[in-house]
Amino acid sequence: MASAANPQHQSNLLTRLPREILDQIYLEIWRICGLCQHILLHGNGPAGKDNHFRRWQCCTEYRVDDTLQADVEKLRARLDVPLGTDIQGAQPPEIGLYCRRLMSPWRDHWPCGERATQEHGIEAISGYSTSDRCWKTWRDNRPDDMHVPSWSPYLPMLLTCKLVSAHCLKSIYESITLIFIDLKSIQAWFGHRQLRAEWKIVFGEHVAPPAFHKYARSFELSLDPDLGGSFICGNIIRTFPRPNIPMTVTIFIGYIYRASRVSAQ
Repeated sequence: MASAANPQHQSNLLTRLPREILDQIYLEIWRICGLCQHILLHGNGPAGKDNHFRRWQCCTEYRVDDTLQADVEKLRARLDVPLGTDIQGAQPPEIGLYCRRLMSPWRDHWPCGERATQEHGIEAISGYSTSDRCWKTWRDNRPDDMHVPSWSPYLPMLLTCKLVSAHCLKSIYESITLIFIDLKSIQAWFGHRQLRAEWKIVFGEHVAPPAFHKYARSFELSLDPDLGGSFICGNIIRTFPRPNIPMTVTIFIGYIYRASRVSAQ
């Protein structure tokens, strides 16, 4: 393979069309799989040896208001249950549905979790985090490298040629919003501070593709209210004597700085 990209002078598509038109063509290709993609850290092996990133197309429309909470409030008002009081006695069927959605590890992206459940089973929404055993392969118990993933245009376009690959790599990260809904995936992608030895065994080492830091324009984070106690590099229960508020603040500053380097570009 040549060390430099071939200029592809014989291709009218690449030489005669303005780059702006090419970028619009690439954008329509990415739109096939959706312009919002979840990034999940999955693994089947012990001690994180089989950890890998997965993508899952987002199907949740971004909203400022919480429609699920609004539905719960409508139900409470319909049943005439005072605020702060449990719903007891005969319960309507939607109670179970609302409870599952409120407890979903996909958080406000629970519609994405329900779609994953339809395709891959209950494993997609079981547990407290979406970073767990790979639910794309768990049912057939096959090694991950034997699993045939669903088709997407990314790899075929990236393997076309070096010139198109460079175009597409830039276009992918500029056009697609990556969504992170659990702290383990966030820390694996953006990086983390110094880990204790026992955490290195469990967590392993991961790094975001360099093109993400170079080209990405937007990403979305969905976090728990108690995320400060969940950082693998600064869990105040396992690592520091309590209380240790200054150290917790330092950890937050570190992650805000890392995120700002991406969002500012």
